[in-house]
Amino acid sequence: MKKKKVSVVIAAFNEEGNILELTQRIVKSLSDYDFEIIYSLAGTDNTYSILKDYGKANPKVLLKVIHDNEPSGLGNDFKKGFELVDPKSDYILTMDADLNHQPEEAHRLLSALNNNDMVIGSRFVKGGTSQNVPWLKSMASDVGNFVYSIVFNIYVQDKSSGYRAYTKKALKKVLTYESKGFEFLMEIILIANDNRLKIQEVPINFIFRVAGTSKFRFFKTGKAYLRLLIKHIFKW
Repeated sequence: MKKKKVSVVIAAFNEEGNILELTQRIVKSLSDYDFEIIYSLAGTDNTYSILKDYGKANPKVLLKVIHDNEPSGLGNDFKKGFELVDPKSDYILTMDADLNHQPEEAHRLLSALNNNDMVIGSRFVKGGTSQNVPWLKSMASDVGNFVYSIVFNIYVQDKSSGYRAYTKKALKKVLTYESKGFEFLMEIILIANDNRLKIQEVPINFIFRVAGTSKFRFFKTGKAYLRLLIKHIFKW
């Protein structure tokens, strides 16, 4: 049987402490698939150099890397990565660059795509866990998930999770998102709901970063969630 082709798309901003381990674990975890790894990088640390060296040492791994010194927002950086996805790919997988998401659990998301358009790795369904998350970040997720569930009648429990898998058809539909920052994840859920995409959540173990610094900003993200809420209500 022909292997499914998977494009792994990851946006990273100054992740030199995590990027090599992440790449190695992805490669090992996706050995049953035909895959490519696409990194949309921003920053001035050694992340880009580490990936270049890895690519030279491992020519059999299909690695695509784009790099800018300055970030353009998480949503924008991911969109740059999505533009490099091989048209022959069956599935697209996204995850965080800081090892919050465990590559070894990718098979759960990809397997569930057999019967769904989109699969979300969830901390909040049965079997999911969350470890060492700062309370402000946790509160932002909890409040955002609750408010969007009530207002839009969407009962995806972990709407802000970036650990996701899409069919090629589903990704094409949600790429109409306009958000530039973290809130793009929430906007994709809204677009998926409007298009009646079939979404399933599977449990993951979310472990907050050990190396590097979180780029999450509570007030900035909170305001962005509010703007998106108002925009979607009034269809601006």
